[in-house]
Amino acid sequence: MNSFPAAMILAAGRGERMRPLSREIAKPALPVLGRSLLGRILFGLATEGVRCFAVNAFHAASSIRAALDAELPPGCRAELFVEDTLMDTGGALARPAPLLAQQAEYFVLHNGDTLVDFPLRALLDAATASRRLGALLVSPRATAGYRPIGLRNGLFTGLATRPGDEAATYLGAAVFRRELLERVPADRPSSLFADLVLPQLAKGWELAALPYEGPWLEFTSPGAYLERVLAMLDRQGGLYLGDGAQVAPSATLRGGVAVEATAKILAGSQLEDTVLMRGAIVAEGCRVERAILAPGSRLEPGGRLREAVLIKDADGGMITSPIERSSLR
Repeated sequence: MNSFPAAMILAAGRGERMRPLSREIAKPALPVLGRSLLGRILFGLATEGVRCFAVNAFHAASSIRAALDAELPPGCRAELFVEDTLMDTGGALARPAPLLAQQAEYFVLHNGDTLVDFPLRALLDAATASRRLGALLVSPRATAGYRPIGLRNGLFTGLATRPGDEAATYLGAAVFRRELLERVPADRPSSLFADLVLPQLAKGWELAALPYEGPWLEFTSPGAYLERVLAMLDRQGGLYLGDGAQVAPSATLRGGVAVEATAKILAGSQLEDTVLMRGAIVAEGCRVERAILAPGSRLEPGGRLREAVLIKDADGGMITSPIERSSLR
């Protein structure tokens, strides 16, 4: 290879499962301990040597633009492709194809709601054998709540397991040969696997699967968001304080608590396993457990919040939305 590949980050979608957090903020633009989810993906890939990015957007595209403008790593360039119609995982590649193809023989594909320690060199090594279309990053086992894919002899066989296959889970990160971009329909939505990958495998191409045992955090719903942030907090001491965050000395914090930039916890409040997004306020004497306070929200003095999202509505009032236990995975 003469240069590092470009990366396509799939950040379009409606964010329906993440509602109400994604009502005005696209899921990849949500804050995760001082950086947006998108910013963390950009930084991780830049650490691996990627310098050119394509990012698509649909719902709340301005929040994706803001995250991209604020968090693009130094020395990198990026182009945002706003979709008027959702183009799905294959069609999303149509407009960025020239940018992705000009960098190197391969390009990176990364879901915008997923954090992994992206092993670029290992994926490229797995992809470069003759007749290899690319390489997927996979968990070498089925994962509850996810559709298993089939593997055999280290190769992807399909979106379902057949007799003799090993069950695995695609982790939303891959590298592909740039020739795949020539198969993307330019004028309609298409699926990465059903419309692009599987027809090429039927013609004799192979797709490698690289087993991965590292951290894999997928942010799919408010419950999943809370669980993933708590898992990250657990690895760094249980507390995150963003720029300008304030916690009163008499407040009590237990478990994991994230206080994003300019958020405040006032006197006498007790919080456990909770995330305050930018500008959120927990007033005096509140009790909060396993909750998320959306940007600019405020829990009034003496308030109680448990297993719920607090979000400000269009008129400035506060709405409480329960976090469904079924969304915790």
